[in-house]
Amino acid sequence: MELQQFFIGLLFIAIALVIFYASVIKPELSMAPKFTLFLSLVFGALGVCCWVRIEWAVAFIGICVYLMMLAFALSGVIKPFIYRRTIRATYKERKDNVPVYSRRGSVYSRVYMDYEYDGESYHNFSQNTVEYRDKKFRPGENYKIYVNPGHPANFVTGIWASFFGCTFLLFFLVAMGIGTWMQYFG
Repeated sequence: MELQQFFIGLLFIAIALVIFYASVIKPELSMAPKFTLFLSLVFGALGVCCWVRIEWAVAFIGICVYLMMLAFALSGVIKPFIYRRTIRATYKERKDNVPVYSRRGSVYSRVYMDYEYDGESYHNFSQNTVEYRDKKFRPGENYKIYVNPGHPANFVTGIWASFFGCTFLLFFLVAMGIGTWMQYFG
């Protein structure tokens, strides 16, 4: 094992330990503890691959990049398949609905709705955001929402596939097709 290979593996192991610390020991440091735990395992495996064979580490990085692209693409594309039940709900204005400011100066907020699904009553904020104080939503009026049948407390006010998700999915499929073509026919 070369000295550079050893230090690169050591760097990946150190990154894995820091991420592991943020996910398990201090989960309040992480917005998504399960994802960061998975990420720490990936970096740990990458460090071990660097120590065993550098070619394995490079292949492992490529596989992780492809899987990350696929996960990002699918998260934007599958929303219409998750929130597939359409029902009517009553919009309620809430004083504790805190606006979220984007980098471009837009202001967004989540929508609070009261609705019934399979005989159960639900009162919850939407999973998506809309423009803050959107004129479309007036207190006391009924609107169409899309509910996740697996978790009826989760709903969105509109379903559409993300443009970036579709683009990444297309890019992923094209890259996989080119890779397969080059491997077997190139």
